[in-house]
Amino acid sequence: MEKILFINSCYNYEKSRTLYLSNKIFEKFDIDSNFDFEEIKLKDMHLLPLSEEKLNIRFDKTNKHLFDMDMLTYSKKLLSADIVVIAAPLYDYSYPSILKLFIENVSMPNLMYTYSKDGYEGFARGRKFIYITTRGADLPDSEDFGYLNLDRMFKLFGFKESQIISFGGTDLCEDPYKEIDKLVGTIKNPF
Repeated sequence: MEKILFINSCYNYEKSRTLYLSNKIFEKFDIDSNFDFEEIKLKDMHLLPLSEEKLNIRFDKTNKHLFDMDMLTYSKKLLSADIVVIAAPLYDYSYPSILKLFIENVSMPNLMYTYSKDGYEGFARGRKFIYITTRGADLPDSEDFGYLNLDRMFKLFGFKESQIISFGGTDLCEDPYKEIDKLVGTIKNPF
């Protein structure tokens, strides 16, 4: 059975339109029955940015293939997932800072990827990265720099393909949840 790792970057679970969209997609395609599913809730992790000290330790240890034990578990989860799904609302043309902190902490050279004369080689076995987002304004996917950034990061890690599922204009709708329901009805199986 394939493994889906769901990285939940939403904050307000009760009102989050992005989390609502994600859950509706998971429900429609019966994720619980068809996949080994694991969720990481970033708001519960209390992540900190890398400091100068942590960066120096990181580069010294990763060059010796010794990895940060705090984040090693999460790096390994990314490496072993067949599909990674990230739910992240659009914040300032990108994604919430907690997601940046997560990526910054798990992106360990010599564990997640290595550089070579031909560019880089990712070590993830994953076949697909899926980015689910909602936007208050009706912006095109091409202006979602969060997705563009993560698309490149997951290619660096070794994922073969990526997909964005987005709903724009949620602040412009009278009932965004009803409009999201309509959108979900049109989505073909991304998994």
